[in-house]
Amino acid sequence: MGTVYKIDGFGTRESDSASGQLANLEQREKFVSMVVYAHVTGGSVTISKGQLASLEMDSAKNITYQGATTGLLATFGAGNCVTGTPTSGIAHASCIGAFAESVTLADGEYKIISVQVYGKGFALHHDAGAKGEKLYPSGSSAGKLTDDAAADADADSECVALQIDAATDPGTGFEGDVFFLNPLNL
Repeated sequence: MGTVYKIDGFGTRESDSASGQLANLEQREKFVSMVVYAHVTGGSVTISKGQLASLEMDSAKNITYQGATTGLLATFGAGNCVTGTPTSGIAHASCIGAFAESVTLADGEYKIISVQVYGKGFALHHDAGAKGEKLYPSGSSAGKLTDDAAADADADSECVALQIDAATDPGTGFEGDVFFLNPLNL
């Protein structure tokens, strides 16, 4: 029989009888590789590290692939493509984590990018929040987190992270460390 892991949480812990130390047995992926894109005729797109990422559900989005315009989801498959989290709609409700790197894409261009879905990480915030608060995609600031569930534009959105410390504003907007909860179990 194999090791039993907790499905939704921080993992199981085991005591090492020789040293008396606790060991966390959780083996989840913290980062996943996803396709991010700039829609054909949609202009260039800039993705910032810490900006929230959502699964792309719109089958009408197109990219330039091998010199021809083609459907994004038809090319890479649903569940493999992400977009910056908007303030409402289905993509708002399907937030998976935050982009782990920054990138600028030209019209029709795509790139495989790292998205953090689990564990301690960095994220952009709409407001400062308090330590221990549940965080949701903001209904007023695209791609950012808020601790105000009532301001969430889509009641179906899941809590995607927990606030580790109050976010700070270095002059460019609130940012800080959070603990991502992997809401879609990726």
